[in-house]
Amino acid sequence: LRFYMTKCGDAADPKRLVDFEKNIALAYFNKGQFENALLFFDKVLSRWGRKPLKNRVAIYFKLGHDILLMSYRLYMPTIRAGRVPDNSQSEYFELVWKKDTALLHLNPIRSLSEIVAEFREVLKYDPTKMEVAVIFYMASSSLFAFLGYFKLAGSILAKTRKLVEELKGRNLIAHHFFSAWYILPSGMWADTSEYDPSVVVAGERIGEIYYAGGYRVAHLYMKLYQGKFDEFEDMLGNHFNLWKNYEYDIVKAMHNLLTIEYLLIRQKGEQAQREANNLLSFSRERGLELHELHALGWRATSELLMGDITSAKNSLKESEEIRERQVFCAPWYLAGSLIAQFMLDLHLLEGAIADDSRSLAADFAKSALKSGKAAVKNSAKWAPNRTETLRFMGRYYWLVGKRRLAFKWFFKSIKEGERLGARPELSRTYFEVGKRLMEPHSKHKKLNDIDAHGYLKKARTLFEEMGLERDLDNLKKISS
Repeated sequence: LRFYMTKCGDAADPKRLVDFEKNIALAYFNKGQFENALLFFDKVLSRWGRKPLKNRVAIYFKLGHDILLMSYRLYMPTIRAGRVPDNSQSEYFELVWKKDTALLHLNPIRSLSEIVAEFREVLKYDPTKMEVAVIFYMASSSLFAFLGYFKLAGSILAKTRKLVEELKGRNLIAHHFFSAWYILPSGMWADTSEYDPSVVVAGERIGEIYYAGGYRVAHLYMKLYQGKFDEFEDMLGNHFNLWKNYEYDIVKAMHNLLTIEYLLIRQKGEQAQREANNLLSFSRERGLELHELHALGWRATSELLMGDITSAKNSLKESEEIRERQVFCAPWYLAGSLIAQFMLDLHLLEGAIADDSRSLAADFAKSALKSGKAAVKNSAKWAPNRTETLRFMGRYYWLVGKRRLAFKWFFKSIKEGERLGARPELSRTYFEVGKRLMEPHSKHKKLNDIDAHGYLKKARTLFEEMGLERDLDNLKKISS
């Protein structure tokens, strides 16, 4: 491209420039280098007269307008057009979908606004005449699920199967991917099919590394938070092989992220901190700021586990700066930093109460309630951390002396943990309830007709099944 532009200057053929820039964009995209890919996607679209909006007010206004029109077309089949796209229109929609995929990891609000706008356009066409139309249906469903709008997401996904007689090739792999990413954040884990490695193999065979790897990542999350560690470790090793074989950047970032969360569930703070620093460096090199947010949030969590409060505060300060720049982030990206902030505020509140500092305790109680509400709200849209967050809210109310409310939140944590099969955090809730029931000043001796020893026995059973050594040590301390 540089040689051609130097040679031809102002006489360069715009069509040739589009071809060069599109091929460069696709080359970066196929390596998962989304920041560079987006740069060239935008250049191509600009040459086609499709420039992204810059003004934030205009973006939000257009988004609202497009959602209304999209919903009208989606739910009013009598007005749905059946246009047949020509080659240029099909090429356009193929390109913008790849651009939207990159945006998911770079700029969530732009991703949301542009996917909705483009999906509204797609609805004008006969989906049987344009392969990528099915992708847009599924992607819109997954996007709304990713943002916590599960009812709308489920409705759109249900329509996908009716669009064409049979899903095959890329559309079949994509359907597995988008279905998994609808189920994962919503918490409908009991409805998911068992992980099928042949989906990943088929995706690799046709070059759909993003869908193949992403499908496995969704199932890795469910295996991890259900405490199925042997299966998780085996699948994670295969995921790393995907990175070694294709050097696809997002695959590497997801491997690092899942490793961090695994180490945190195992309560291995120092190792988790090192892995978080690795993800942070990798994300900064690749321009993946949202994955920096992941790294900083979970690094703060690891530092709290290690008792390094100063470092945790610094990590949270950096994460807050990213959130201010991004303005809008999906719940997945926010989970680590919101949980870490709540953990920090609870730690400070507990310390102030132990020191009998009423003024500090009152201030920290306000901070903890604020961060707790934010974490709980986020967990309603991101199921993996829901059981833990509900337990932390129970701990908050216990610390401020509202024991009845505390047990209400502990019970919520238990019910959700049992429903999800989220054994690591469920076992910790059992442990905390047993510990609180044993406290001398506790007026409550049972929760849901189970006493302290019953909950501690439940906790021990799960700790032993999963090999959670640090938790077993904590259990031995209060049992002795």
